[in-house]
Amino acid sequence: MRHRPTPRPTPPDEGNYLRIEVDGRGTTYWRLPFPVLLARLQQRILASDLERIARADTGDSAQVNAVLDDAVDLWCVAGAAVGLCWHDLDSDLDSDRHAHPDLMQYGEAVLEELHDAGWTAQQIGQVYPRLLAAVVRVMPPASEVAGRMGFSEARRGAATS
Repeated sequence: MRHRPTPRPTPPDEGNYLRIEVDGRGTTYWRLPFPVLLARLQQRILASDLERIARADTGDSAQVNAVLDDAVDLWCVAGAAVGLCWHDLDSDLDSDRHAHPDLMQYGEAVLEELHDAGWTAQQIGQVYPRLLAAVVRVMPPASEVAGRMGFSEARRGAATS
């Protein structure tokens, strides 16, 4: 994790920005990236129980942690969500999503970096349900995504019956 020589300005708690209170860390700041960047994350969410949990947005981190205890891949999705949405005022992550083209590897790198910086699983458990709920809210429903995946334009000059 790199210290920023000039802190970011405090963002508003609206639009693409979120403020999340984290035990032992106080107010943390997060930014939802452009939705296209979230599409890869959504693919992983759709294949997991995280979509159900994020849509519930119960804030019950104990319930979320119980699901994730048995699924390392889901922790990596959570790490990727944290990394993609990271907007700390005083520090930047060293983990570069471009250096990790595989989303799961990126999530693992983010989790390792947060661990080295003193973040606990409980603290991450307070953050990612809120981030995933925000990601799910800005993305189209799974049924719409699935419906569009097989769609392609008709070829020019193709005969129609």
